[in-house]
Amino acid sequence: MRLTPMSSAEQWEALHSGKIDFGYGNYPPTDRSLRHTEVTCERLGVVLAHDHPLAARPNLMMADLRGESVLMQPRSLYPRLHDDIIVAVGMRAITLQVMAEVVDLEALLTLVASGDAMTFMPENQVRVLMLGEAVWRPVGDLDVQVCEVALWRPEQDDDPLLRPLIDIVHEIRNRQQAHDGGTARCPGD
Repeated sequence: MRLTPMSSAEQWEALHSGKIDFGYGNYPPTDRSLRHTEVTCERLGVVLAHDHPLAARPNLMMADLRGESVLMQPRSLYPRLHDDIIVAVGMRAITLQVMAEVVDLEALLTLVASGDAMTFMPENQVRVLMLGEAVWRPVGDLDVQVCEVALWRPEQDDDPLLRPLIDIVHEIRNRQQAHDGGTARCPGD
């Protein structure tokens, strides 16, 4: 097994060409020629320093972010998510004050925890990341979800090497759905 970082769109192309046999990305394929399973789908919120004035509020709205400094990961890492965020805030007539793009997630969270700026992050990542002196808050009118999607070619459904991986993905999804009490749907699915 070899892991190769690719965007969701790059994975779709690599699956079609046979360059890869299995993909794991953030968006379901835009065509029906690939099989996919949504493992999780989480709402996007903001992470900010625990002593930031907005941290005292349990829920935020997009208007609350007006004029706030934001750090983001580079568009090249997550092009569609980056674009989804920009479009979502633009639809609310808000312009993000992006101070910088930070590649390293640990450095990004350190800068956020120090009070330099806030960042966007899906709720499920908060459960596994050490936020330190930062907190995650939902943004009620930010209509962006981040999903984890497994992808493969239909002709590989019964492949003896790939089938166990597909079964594991389905098992993880089923456990997640049982834990969450239902399913969240990803955009475009």
